[in-house]
Amino acid sequence: MVTQAREVSDPEQSGTASAPARSRISVRNLTKTYRTRRGDVTALRNVSMDVDEGEIMVLLGPSGCGKTTLLRCVAGLEHPDAGEITVNGRTVYSSERGISLPPERRNLSMVFQSYALWPHMSVFDNVAYPLRTAKTSADEVRRRVGEVLDTVGLEKYGSSYPGQLSGGQQQRVSLARALVANQGVILFDEPLSNLDAKVRDRLREELLTLQRKIGFTALYVTHDQTEATGLGDRIAVMEVGTVAQLGSPTDIYYTPASRYVADFVGSANELTGSVAEAVGDRVRVDTSVGPLLGTPTAGMAKGEPVRVLFRPEHCLIAPDGAAAEGNRFSCTVERSTFLGSHVEYNLSASGQRLVLKTMDGNLLASGAKVAVSLDPTLARVFPAD
Repeated sequence: MVTQAREVSDPEQSGTASAPARSRISVRNLTKTYRTRRGDVTALRNVSMDVDEGEIMVLLGPSGCGKTTLLRCVAGLEHPDAGEITVNGRTVYSSERGISLPPERRNLSMVFQSYALWPHMSVFDNVAYPLRTAKTSADEVRRRVGEVLDTVGLEKYGSSYPGQLSGGQQQRVSLARALVANQGVILFDEPLSNLDAKVRDRLREELLTLQRKIGFTALYVTHDQTEATGLGDRIAVMEVGTVAQLGSPTDIYYTPASRYVADFVGSANELTGSVAEAVGDRVRVDTSVGPLLGTPTAGMAKGEPVRVLFRPEHCLIAPDGAAAEGNRFSCTVERSTFLGSHVEYNLSASGQRLVLKTMDGNLLASGAKVAVSLDPTLARVFPAD
């Protein structure tokens, strides 16, 4: 039976966390279920993670996976059903101990997708709002707001109003407001999703620069894979209320723990087949394009149905007459597309459609016959189910 948590207004009553000293946010066994007319929907199911001091942890996943619910539970905007949350070493929520601090007592700042700026207030007043709410002296408000506006490059816009600014500038105002009063931890709810691609890329780099300069800790929600891999020190890939994999961007991309992660993060070719034999720490799989050697993600028996996944950029067009090394199979070029930074080929191999990406700008004609090679260490083999 879950104990109904009570709100605690005195921080001292919240106790201390059992999380490691370097952890700025700690989540343990968090569960959240929404009651709807169509039945219960579990948005979070026993989720646990730590966000270390000075790191950007990205929650990545499609709509409905639970990433925003997790962020809002940490912020205190949603009430979990079970579990525990600590922020800066202090318990802010515990179902077992009956603790639930309101948002304003959690010492967190938040940057919203919609910016959440007051249109009738100047940039200076928007940024100063949390300081004035905390009854900070006027001299201190002027000093701190001036410093943070200078930090985000808006020192000349203090008297402007949000409606006079571009979307990118408004997002900087929202970030400045989070920085001016924050206790070292900032929550980001898809803050760049309303911006066009070039502005989004620029602000992503600016955010990284600010984070290195100031050293704040961030929990960052996005559905954009490029944003996640470009910003995150670590990424938690969410799947239907659970963490499917938590690791560095390179771990997530090169060694996905499941077919779901491999398919969601980046793009992947997929071939079905069955295990023919084990070859050291690899398995040989019989597929429609021929036998392929790959890296198994679990113990696999001979004859077991499996799926082989590999990235389009990990395929190489083998030169004519080159010695066969690793995996090699024949393909026909169906279409070639020049995309500036790379060329994308749509290939056909024994009735299978595959995609290959290369930096080589010499386009192959449709109908051309090519040999494709694939490093066995980059071919991930997953159970068929």
